[in-house]
Parts: sequence; structure tokens; C-alpha cells
Amino acid sequence: MALGVYRIPREFKDEDKWFRFFTKTQLLIMGIGVAICALFFLIFGSFGLYRIAIVFSVFVLLVCGILAFFNIPDSRYLYGCGYPVYVILMRLIRKYFMQKKQIYIKRYVKEGSVKWVS
Repeated sequence: MALGVYRIPREFKDEDKWFRFFTKTQLLIMGIGVAICALFFLIFGSFGLYRIAIVFSVFVLLVCGILAFFNIPDSRYLYGCGYPVYVILMRLIRKYFMQKKQIYIKRYVKEGSVKWVS
């Protein structure tokens, strides 16, 4: 084995191997943001409103950057500390829109109120 070349352990993902500064999901989120910005430039550029396109693009890229790169602080452990904001946002969307609402109740029965039929 050559000097300075090491094998990567199995538990590492390919993101750890190839991407040093960001993960594939962060790259995907920023790619979606850049695509939205290009759409703004196509729409507003046809009218000559480049300043409005720049303002909207900066706002979209800031939101995408916050979603992708910022983690929930460790002091907020009940809100999912350590996870990026997009993970928490996807969990909330799944919780409120994708899953069926269920209510679990416990049936409290007093002694003598239930008659057993045999």
C-alpha cells in the first residue's frame, strides 16, 4: 500500500468519501434553489426587471441555504437537535399532511359495569 493512501471503512457513506464540504441532499436543495433563480431570471428578464429577479433570487438562495446547511442547536433537544432544518421540515410535512390522524384512547371500565356473556 502506498504511503498516504488508506482504505475507507465500510460504515462510511459515499457522501463521506466524495463530498468534503456538503452532502448530496444539500447539493440537491441548492440545485433546486438555483433552478428557481434561473426561472425568475427567465420570467422577469423578458420584461427587463432584472433587479426584481435578483432580489427574489437572493431570497430563494438564502432560504435554501438555511434549510440545507444550518442544524438545529444542541440546546433544542426536543425539536431535533443536530439535524438540519430540512429534516425537521420534512418530518413536520409528513406528520401534518401525509399520515392519517389517529387518536389512541384507553377504555376505562369500572368493576361491575361490564356484564360478561358466556
